[in-house]
Parts: sequence; structure tokens; C-alpha cells
Amino acid sequence: QVPGKKAPVLITEEMVKEMRPGSVIVDLAAETGGNCELTEPDKTVVKHGVTIIGPANLPAMMPDHASQMYSKNIGNLVLHLAG
Repeated sequence: QVPGKKAPVLITEEMVKEMRPGSVIVDLAAETGGNCELTEPDKTVVKHGVTIIGPANLPAMMPDHASQMYSKNIGNLVLHLAG
């Protein structure tokens, strides 16, 4: 994720059309435009038989896990800087 930039489209509508009906896409970049062309931020939609989930503000949905990952990353950064 690049701050201030739109997420690149990695899954086009044509690709979704080729997927098996019942397939599921969870677009973790929904908040910044989505990596799937058909993503709608903060909505779950079905297009061409494929369910596309576009969660917005995912860290807020799992605050405990987000905090644990953040603290682990900061700890690793400090260890790396300490050399």
C-alpha cells in the first residue's frame, strides 16, 4: 500500500467472469480502490456468480490482532536497528 495512491487493479472483470460460480474474493485493498475491478468498498457483492468482499478499515475489525502485529513489527525494527 502506497499512501495517497490508488490500489492497482490485479483482477479484472474478465478474470472474474472466468472464475467458477461460488468463488470468493476478499479484497484487502478495498479501502484504497481495490485490487479487483468489481470491488465496492465496505460491501459484499456478487458479480458473475463470484462473491466479492471489500472490507474497509480491516485493522479496526480485528484490533487485538492488529495491535499484536504492529508491536511485533516495531520490536523487529528496533532489533534490526540495534544490529
